[in-house]
Amino acid sequence: MTQAEQQYALTLIQELTFEGALAFVDYGVNRARAGNYAVNTLSGLKTYCGDFLRERDTLAKAQAAAANRVRVEQAKAEAEEYEAFRRSEADRLFAAARAEVRQTIEADSIAQAKARGGFLGSSAGSIVVRLERDKIIDKRFSIPTLGEWRTKKFN
Repeated sequence: MTQAEQQYALTLIQELTFEGALAFVDYGVNRARAGNYAVNTLSGLKTYCGDFLRERDTLAKAQAAAANRVRVEQAKAEAEEYEAFRRSEADRLFAAARAEVRQTIEADSIAQAKARGGFLGSSAGSIVVRLERDKIIDKRFSIPTLGEWRTKKFN
């Protein structure tokens, strides 16, 4: 290996990291073979460096986008899981409350739903009442916040 070859190898390692330099050599050799080009030196692969960097950049962007999609999907799944927990916890707290407390909560939730203009005779109205009920239960009994729920979940 000549001094120029050693210098080029060092440059590749410095610019691409050791793993990146190995990936470039693999890429270059595969491209050369596909074009029936016999590569005898590392410098002979220089022709493919620009293409390698462009493809690597495209791959990195695709991987970043995929990772972002996974993060978004995980956050959505976590939010749905937390909402299910909140509803379940509200049901549990409501069921455990004394009868007069439950009656007060029901009356207040209907009043708040009416104040918001909810349609109380419809299924949408019952959802609005349910949401108001859960808010009241949360204020009265303190359902764990998302952060508290996360901490408890992972401990």
